[in-house]
Amino acid sequence: MSNVETILDFPVEKIARRLRDGLERAKRGGHEWIEGSLEAFAAMYDARLRFGTDQVAFGKWIKEQHQTGLLPREIYGNELTAMWHLGADIDKARDALTKTRFRTYRNIWKEAKPTYSVDSIYDKPHGRPKKDAEKPPPQPVKPKPRATLMRQLKLEDDYAPVQGTSLGSPKEMDALIQMRENPNCKDEAAQLIERAVAGEPVTATAVLAAKGRADTPTSDELIDLWIKHSHKLLSAFQRADVATKRKFAEYIREQANA
Repeated sequence: MSNVETILDFPVEKIARRLRDGLERAKRGGHEWIEGSLEAFAAMYDARLRFGTDQVAFGKWIKEQHQTGLLPREIYGNELTAMWHLGADIDKARDALTKTRFRTYRNIWKEAKPTYSVDSIYDKPHGRPKKDAEKPPPQPVKPKPRATLMRQLKLEDDYAPVQGTSLGSPKEMDALIQMRENPNCKDEAAQLIERAVAGEPVTATAVLAAKGRADTPTSDELIDLWIKHSHKLLSAFQRADVATKRKFAEYIREQANA
């Protein structure tokens, strides 16, 4: 067969006549079917080279050959594809035509395809790519720790915004949750979140600790609470004898030192 440069110079009309003559010869059957088919294969392969990668122009040319009658209507689609594939190696195509039991070119190509090193001049060599073998095995998704899930559940829509801020550590988020659950600190917790998202270095643990110190009662407050809320106990204490009062006082001291 001529080289690619020579084929590209072939007049397309000449290729069309070769294609028609080959198919007409193949209709005679027997040995002529083989020789005519080979002639048609070679012409179709030359046409594919002639148009190169211009699929639109090649398709238009095929349509014109159908309209002019140079190409039979029954030769289309997979039959055409098989013809130019087979035409890539006439010797292998001859061997395939001699041995095959098929009469459609697409089935003959399927049968002969493994003997060809490439599908056509525009296709890649046979064989599956090794991409699947090179892919690393998928890594199992680790479940989130229970503590993380609980923080996410309790903070709700505020969980994602505080990530990466000064309130993003587990310790700070736990303190923030305690503040949100306390009605007296809920508004202050919202303010801390807003400031942290804005980039300020705030801390919920320090605020919560300060709140705890502020809630520590004095001795006078304890006595006042005792008088106001322990009427029955105070009345019984007053009626008890000195020994009983001392024992009760010792008990109170033990509790205070516990």
